[in-house]
Amino acid sequence: MMHRTQVYFEPEILEILREEAKYKKTTLASVIREKVEKSVKKKKKVKQKSAAETLLGLARLGEKLKVNGPKDLSQRIDEFVYR
Repeated sequence: MMHRTQVYFEPEILEILREEAKYKKTTLASVIREKVEKSVKKKKKVKQKSAAETLLGLARLGEKLKVNGPKDLSQRIDEFVYR
């Protein structure tokens, strides 16, 4: 079920949308719905990484850049984090 809403567009954007509707031989509303739907679906596809995936990515980046930390970092982590 669709719900009615009201949207404001700059005149230039509205003209582009109207031209596209005329070219496709469809309604302005249909063109707008299509574009909004594509935009929403595209954003849904962007997957957010979990904290673990982010940390793993940082570790891999460190390996790639050959960054070396202290050998006893896990034992002395508080010293490094809370200095």
